[in-house]
Amino acid sequence: MLQAHGQLIRARFILRYLQSQPLHQRIHAQLNKGEEPHALRAWL
Repeated sequence: MLQAHGQLIRARFILRYLQSQPLHQRIHAQLNKGEEPHALRAWL
């Protein structure tokens, strides 16, 4: 029962992500922030 509930929550989030451009942009920006230190370390 809990696993099915988790799957529904995940599916709902994915649908919101695909339909909402502002949400997509916000998540993409956060992912880029997390990758910046890795790129700097690789560059150095």
